Amino acid sequence: MRMSNRTPRALSESEFLYRFRTVVKRLDTHLKLIDSGQYHMRDDLATILRTLLTRGKGDDGIRRFLTRFSLKPPKRDISPSANDGSKVVFAIGALPSTEKETAQSVTVPNQLMHAVPLFIRSKAGTHHATWENVVTDYGNTFGAHISTTVPVILDDVHFYGLSETDFGTYMLRSLGVLASSVCHELILQVDSSHIAVDHSVYFDGSQIIAAEYIFEDGKDILNASIRRENWKKEGAIMSIPSTEGKQIVFSIIDGGKLRLNITSVRLNSDMSKSKGSPISRPVSSE
Repeated sequence: MRMSNRTPRALSESEFLYRFRTVVKRLDTHLKLIDSGQYHMRDDLATILRTLLTRGKGDDGIRRFLTRFSLKPPKRDISPSANDGSKVVFAIGALPSTEKETAQSVTVPNQLMHAVPLFIRSKAGTHHATWENVVTDYGNTFGAHISTTVPVILDDVHFYGLSETDFGTYMLRSLGVLASSVCHELILQVDSSHIAVDHSVYFDGSQIIAAEYIFEDGKDILNASIRRENWKKEGAIMSIPSTEGKQIVFSIIDGGKLRLNITSVRLNSDMSKSKGSPISRPVSSE
């Protein structure tokens, strides 16, 4: 029986550049789809980010691009890593930031992927997740496979919402915008005719740089650094599950006012889309 030769060949520089461009086009397309409301594209986005940013056979695209063309790693500004204080229940950080007073400059991908964007304290214990963890877990669990198990931290993060979706989608989308800008910068260094694509840092009109939910002395405390393109625009900003089994939703209503809604919630409900009645008077967000 004749066996065909399946020995792989090495890609030329032009072939590698073409393949890299193709992955970046897929990245840009998925970001646009998510921004149009197709949030299920999060899982495919995680797979693309895994290809570009995480270590593994066939992955590590940005590092291999840097090596192939002898380039220096780009730097980007991100917020401090997620707060893991003793009273913190949930926190996010290490997100793209323009706050010069608190932002830190990191190399992409090395320092970026070691930063901690997510901390969760739950009945299952405390969990810190680096960007490497987040992208790998999403990509392996939902993106590239139909897994029969789910990492605990992914199970938890889906109970926290931003606008119309969950924090996991927001985090991956934010990382995707950063990765896209880096990739286009690198391609321009080897091809000056390249036309770069730009994506807004805002997700559905909002940008969260950092957030923490604290339960202390019987009180629910939320601290968040939030920007919004237009504070007059109505819509939910953020939702979190309280320690008492309630859902706390912060929204902007007509006239740029901040509204707080609290409703009972089941842990298997879609927390990012449930609604409730306001329990407090609107206060100015400006």
